[in-house]
Amino acid sequence: MPDNISILIAGEFPADVCELRAVIAANAHFMVVGEVRSATELLARIDELDPQLLILDLDLPCDLPSENIIDTITAVKARRVQ
Repeated sequence: MPDNISILIAGEFPADVCELRAVIAANAHFMVVGEVRSATELLARIDELDPQLLILDLDLPCDLPSENIIDTITAVKARRVQ
């Protein structure tokens, strides 16, 4: 049997993340490896958590005024593309 697919959830609202985590937990092929609440936290932890799949809230808070979600996605992609 293949290994579980590791998932990182990036979402602002704890209640939404909790519900999503429960849905994911119902499937034995998936494992949530972490949760983050902001773009800065996402960028700080993605290398450490090393998820195979990222579930990203498009309204995730970006901590710097010059950032937006597209900048965050671009930064994640730059780190993950080998």
